[in-house]
Amino acid sequence: MKQIDAEIAEITERKQDGREEDEDHRETGNKEENEKEDDGNKGGGNVIVVSADEAGTWHEAIIRRAWCKKCAQMRIRVDRERQSQKYIVFLHESDGRVDLMRLERCNTDNVVRALTELTLKYPNKTIVVVRDDASQHKSSTLRAQTGKGKPLEHAQFISLPPRSTDKNPVERVWDEGKNSISNRQRTFFENTCEAFESFVTSKKFKYRPFRSSR
Repeated sequence: MKQIDAEIAEITERKQDGREEDEDHRETGNKEENEKEDDGNKGGGNVIVVSADEAGTWHEAIIRRAWCKKCAQMRIRVDRERQSQKYIVFLHESDGRVDLMRLERCNTDNVVRALTELTLKYPNKTIVVVRDDASQHKSSTLRAQTGKGKPLEHAQFISLPPRSTDKNPVERVWDEGKNSISNRQRTFFENTCEAFESFVTSKKFKYRPFRSSR
């Protein structure tokens, strides 16, 4: 974790130095353009640090106990159709808020779309994404979308050590979110998804392990 702290600090320091040069340059520019860029930089400087991870919710009725009349024949009908929804969570290191996005499937293409959406949500920001070493996070397809002029131009990635999912604070977000909807059978799966999304996005979580961005 000390190495991750150091990498975040290096990126933050580098971007802050670049920001100071940009501000000197903007002093002689158009006033309206200056104000527009200032608005884009509000809320904690040029660097946003997030922890990322994917997981899912599912919907399946399971009957564990049932009451019936003694010696009476009963037939219990249960909807055993299993449904699931994949998500990706971005937990902000600065204040513990969450950006949550649905994924059609947990693969590289959908992860790239979600990351692109995140960068568009925070224009003029460098987004440092700390994530595990799952295949969809280190594929050549994702790397091809980074670099100048590419969709993920403003995203930088830091990998957690192998087999250290316990170090990712998003795991605890998943635990809280799933506990909030477990053992409560809802009529429709969409209701389950909405309950999960409402809980996760309405909280500010305290799990922020990276010292350099506090």
